[in-house]
Amino acid sequence: MKAHLVWAVARFLCLLILVSSAASAQQSAANSRGPQLAVVAAAAQIAGSADPATRRDETLASAFELSRWFVIGGLLVFIAQLGLIAGLIAQRVRRRRAEQALRTNEERYRSVVDTQSDLICRFLPDSTLTFVNDAYCRFWGKSRGELVGQKFIELIPVPERAAVLDRIGRVLKGSDSLEHQVTLADGTVGWQHWINHAIAGDRGSVIELQGVGRDITDRKRAEEALADAERRNSAMLRAIPDLMFVLSREGRFVDYHARDSKLLFVSPSTFLGKTIRDVMPHDLALTFMNAVERASQSDDTAVVEYDLPVDGGCHFEARFVYAGVDRVVSIIRNVTEAKRALALNRDLIGKLIASQEDERHRIARELHDDVSQKIALLSIGIDQLAKNFEAERQKFSELSDRVSEIATDIHDLSHELHPSKLQTLGLVESLQLLCRDVSRQGVVDVAFKRDTFPETVDPNVALCLYRIAQEALHNVVRHSGARQAEVRLTGDGASLVLQISDPGIGFDVKSSQREGLGLASMRERAAFLRGQLVIHTSPGGGTRIGVRVPAAPPVRAVTPSVPKTA
Repeated sequence: MKAHLVWAVARFLCLLILVSSAASAQQSAANSRGPQLAVVAAAAQIAGSADPATRRDETLASAFELSRWFVIGGLLVFIAQLGLIAGLIAQRVRRRRAEQALRTNEERYRSVVDTQSDLICRFLPDSTLTFVNDAYCRFWGKSRGELVGQKFIELIPVPERAAVLDRIGRVLKGSDSLEHQVTLADGTVGWQHWINHAIAGDRGSVIELQGVGRDITDRKRAEEALADAERRNSAMLRAIPDLMFVLSREGRFVDYHARDSKLLFVSPSTFLGKTIRDVMPHDLALTFMNAVERASQSDDTAVVEYDLPVDGGCHFEARFVYAGVDRVVSIIRNVTEAKRALALNRDLIGKLIASQEDERHRIARELHDDVSQKIALLSIGIDQLAKNFEAERQKFSELSDRVSEIATDIHDLSHELHPSKLQTLGLVESLQLLCRDVSRQGVVDVAFKRDTFPETVDPNVALCLYRIAQEALHNVVRHSGARQAEVRLTGDGASLVLQISDPGIGFDVKSSQREGLGLASMRERAAFLRGQLVIHTSPGGGTRIGVRVPAAPPVRAVTPSVPKTA
């Protein structure tokens, strides 16, 4: 700019020199015509037509007329040069302002790009990075200098590279969105989502691309976890044997799954959107609503067993579970065959128990009527021999005592095998004698307590309770380590309750190793009468066994036993 200004001033000075030279030449010409001018002046003086001032003005006017066009031309050239200089200066100012605005915009752009949480980069078609923002650097844990110039394709697992380069090569204009795997800094595989924009040159070819991406590893992993959960749920639904219903808390059917539509009480169009009260029989609907309410108020499962005239009559088991968000899930299984198998199993157990009792009764009778009589005869013979051998009387006496002990043991064993006292004394007295006999062994002191109890007890029920008490006290003596125990007998008319408790060492009821034949026998006897047996125990916390059986057993549970007695 300064050079242009100096050049314009130099040209103006040259123009002034030329104008001055032209004026000097004109002055010389005027001097050469001096005589003529003198004559003219004399004539004018004679004529008296002008004064000296007028003559000077005329002379200057003549000189101005002669150099006027040179001056005007010089001024025009100077003005043009000055305008050109002013234009150049204005252009220079505008360019400086544009450069400053460009630098400001670049700084703003970089500031905006660097403060973005998204990954932003520019790269060549071969994936060589030319620019990366701070988020890109932070994600890979590298500086901008380490990343620029590197090919980002090297950060992608080998099996994915060809597909990514192919997608980049097809971005001729506009943008492209793709998701691909990346190898994270810790060596694991992650996922990124990129939107790439092509930057074209003057000839329309792609010279560079700009990408905006973000890490979607967490989203992908969540999607994979969701897909796995959906697969598991689908597998679980396929594994559900029969029916599943989703209910609202007020008992409205929201959704369902049926493995066999024949098991549905009514068609889906009939029950969907309706309540249990609208669909099911009145009494069963009340039972179901009570189960829904119980499931909604706790994490416990509410179980309901019921019969419906479906497919020739079926027995179902429904389990109600709270599913959150005012929803209850009911899983229903057709347990008809299981019920039949259980009934058959109970019948077999009943027959086995009956056969066992018959066998015990036979053995007890043999011991009492045959073995005990023979031992009695043996004792009499020993006593007679003792009279014939006075010197060995003491030895025969000891031998006779041992035979008597054997006779007593066989007598007790006979009564254990077949408690004939149940026939004559009844359940209450028989349990009292059982507790007294156990206490006489000197290991455990057993207390017997009786609350309200009916005078008459079915012989099958009496035998069941007696056998359970007998086995439980046997376990107390052998395993509990307690010095006291208690047997309590109560009844409320509809059912009878027997409790045996001790403060001994207890055991882990869930351990299958402790579930011996004794406990299994007690459970079978209670189940045969459609009763319940519950064991409360813990290591070091003692043991309490509770048995509840109906006072009147089902008809099919009647086995050959003793006559009905009190």
